Amino acid sequence: MNPIRLIALVAPWGVLAFMGSRSLGGDLASLVHMPAIVMVAGLPVLIAALAYRPRSVANALMDAFDSNAGDLPHARRETSVAVLRTLGGAALAIGIFSVLLGMISLLNVVAASPGQPHPAEIASGVAGLMISPLYGVAIRVLLWDPLANGLEGAGDGAGAELQVAD
Repeated sequence: MNPIRLIALVAPWGVLAFMGSRSLGGDLASLVHMPAIVMVAGLPVLIAALAYRPRSVANALMDAFDSNAGDLPHARRETSVAVLRTLGGAALAIGIFSVLLGMISLLNVVAASPGQPHPAEIASGVAGLMISPLYGVAIRVLLWDPLANGLEGAGDGAGAELQVAD
């Protein structure tokens, strides 16, 4: 595994967590919604396993972190890039689709409440609506796209390593 790639993938998540906790007054727990994380991070793997062979998904994940990815056959690298792009697209789509599911759930809460619903119930429902698309975008932009771009550029020597200009 290439340690520079691993650091480059982990660092944006740390910056995102730091900025999120600062904007929420130090309450990072309000950004963590485990059902949404599991849905947005886990379902794309299942979708890619159905679209491709499950072994292709495992190979793509191993190839993305392989320090010798440039030595892989071109066809395998292309398949791995396609799988990683599918994972990113599915994460984004599931994040957006979850807004619709959350809206339906929120409207059910409003319809089931006797009289006027409490504003806190509506506020927590709206907050839940916005967190899944955030996870979808973050997982695509900060995980799957960099892995695919690094693997795509590994064959021609560009993008696989961090380039430092003199």
